Amino acid sequence: MTRIYHGTNHPVIEPNPAYDYNRIANGLGFYWTTSKDEALSYGKNLFEREVAGYNLIYSSIFKDPASKATVSNWIKQAQEVNPERVITAASNFAEDFNQGINLLIKAVHSETTKQDQWLAFQSELMLRDTKAWNDIAQAIGIDGIVIEQEHATHYVLYR
Repeated sequence: MTRIYHGTNHPVIEPNPAYDYNRIANGLGFYWTTSKDEALSYGKNLFEREVAGYNLIYSSIFKDPASKATVSNWIKQAQEVNPERVITAASNFAEDFNQGINLLIKAVHSETTKQDQWLAFQSELMLRDTKAWNDIAQAIGIDGIVIEQEHATHYVLYR
């Protein structure tokens, strides 16, 4: 198991990804790191957690894209949880809903790695609400992403 840390100056008792509304480079979610020092650089209140039992999407230098069927499933699951967001995203591609969905799938699938596809999917849904994103991610069964860095590994978790 891996121990991860989150630092903040907010006087919270327990970090809750559903209420963290930061929009940072790696999308909506609650940010953690394997570096205690890095976490403390964000605030004096330090939270720790073990990473175990999570379904995570890892960064990769290899091209490891999800299949079109997987991307289609993400969109289908998102539509069940938040149909308005999917309708809006599809309408940004075409007036016809089905054509918009096909173009949305094509746009997301064009990314070269599964993590990039996942972040593009999040971006295309244009969610500004972390709780809404968490609901979609949990319905799909993705708990977060992992970004490998030289000095530490970063986790963006949705639960």
